[in-house]
Amino acid sequence: MAERAPRVELCARGALVQGFGGVMLYGAVFALGLSGLSVLVFGRRKAAIVDADDAPYPSHVAP
Repeated sequence: MAERAPRVELCARGALVQGFGGVMLYGAVFALGLSGLSVLVFGRRKAAIVDADDAPYPSHVAP
């Protein structure tokens, strides 16, 4: 029994962290709305793709 106690504690701690992450996600959805959350998640990625597509020459080629 003594060997299983740390594993149970570790699992409980992981579940607590996951639960807290879920609460934070719900808080973000309520604060920003679904569209605001999607912009927050995907906006930077789209901006990086657009910046790469607008480059006049590949970054590894000297001008």
